Amino acid sequence: MNDHSKNNATKQYNIAYTALNVVLVIIETLLTLLLRFDGNLRRAVYPLATTNTVLCIHSYVPNVTFYATFTINGILLDRQLQPSQQVDVTINGFTWQIAQSLLTNQTAAIKQLQIRGEAQKVEQIKAFLNGIGVNQLLYLITKTLKGDKKADKPKKPHKTLDDYREQITALKQQLNGEKLENTALQTQVSQLQSQNKLLKRVLLVLIILLLVSTVGWGICYF
Repeated sequence: MNDHSKNNATKQYNIAYTALNVVLVIIETLLTLLLRFDGNLRRAVYPLATTNTVLCIHSYVPNVTFYATFTINGILLDRQLQPSQQVDVTINGFTWQIAQSLLTNQTAAIKQLQIRGEAQKVEQIKAFLNGIGVNQLLYLITKTLKGDKKADKPKKPHKTLDDYREQITALKQQLNGEKLENTALQTQVSQLQSQNKLLKRVLLVLIILLLVSTVGWGICYF
């Protein structure tokens, strides 16, 4: 293998390594959110966390292996096993099968996986897989946000008889004010009508005077 081929292989390895790290960070963040919002999931994880259970997940197409360590501080994901650690449970399956079990927590998807290890640990891991899922995360977050909005929404104060009396008094004052405004508008309308009549009379007189002047001017001219 020449230097050019080695460089290409190294670049591809670095890209794959970076992509896997990004995916593990995303999954670890989702698991942290699920543990925060879901009490049932926390109870399922508790026996695994108290024993620092190490789960090895190996997927096919592409071949990827990473490890999940259950601790009291959360679930830690890493692509390498620490020297002091020992795998307790191993999960083998195609990538799409593992993704389906993580995203949908469907029992049928979990049964397709090969889960090996001590019987008690295997059952605990299955209980954990049955409790996770992005759909569950979205539901819990939505439910929590709605609950917070309801809690933050101020309650309407209970109205007493005095409050209703004050409202009635305010309505009466508003009606009286509207009546006064209506009276003022009617007065303005009456004034405008009187002015209109006066203007019509003045205009009529001017027209008559104009006609008389025109006739008189015509007589004098002829």
